[in-house]
Amino acid sequence: MMKNILRFRGTPFAATLLSLVALLSAPDSHAQGMCAGEPLCREVPKFTATITDFRVSPNTVGNRPISLTVRFTNRTAAPLVLGYVSRTAAAYDDRGNKYELQNDRRLQGIGVIERNRFDPKFTLGPGESSDAKLEVNFFVNRNVLVGTEFDFEMSVREIDPQPGNQFQLGREHALSWQHLKNGAGAGAPAVAAAGAAASAGVAPGSAAGTPVPVGDPC
Repeated sequence: MMKNILRFRGTPFAATLLSLVALLSAPDSHAQGMCAGEPLCREVPKFTATITDFRVSPNTVGNRPISLTVRFTNRTAAPLVLGYVSRTAAAYDDRGNKYELQNDRRLQGIGVIERNRFDPKFTLGPGESSDAKLEVNFFVNRNVLVGTEFDFEMSVREIDPQPGNQFQLGREHALSWQHLKNGAGAGAPAVAAAGAAASAGVAPGSAAGTPVPVGDPC
């Protein structure tokens, strides 16, 4: 019986079986996703959204705005159009106060979706990143205490290109971040401009129209 087992272990089938076990036990890099180890990054099938800057006003009376930057990165091999869903951005501090986006003028970079009206200007090429900037505000009365830790939420929606230079609203994504503090995300590299320059074949800081070799992005 033992001789039969030893012969089985020496067969090509046994070697294949051992290779399969090793493969299944190896860590899956795809399962970890693009946001692995990045607490300010949120990931959905077509893009990631990362807070790269979060600034809280020190005011304890009157207007107390919070300004933040969210960097969106296209994960797909095709152009991706996104829009901000109107009236969905808000922050809540640990005292229960709500900070709201008071009007669309406090939003920069990304277009607004309101009912069936939308602006498709926020278009990302394959692998490209670009920033959206927002400012939410809370008016502080004299007898109100304000917090120092914040949760933030917003919704964005895909805008799908259609034949004839037309667009149709697609999937909506509710994004949220928790336990944010003043200065969160500070020091993140500004990749949006560099990515746009690379896709245009122009080196950042070089004269416009001067082509430079673009290497394999991988």
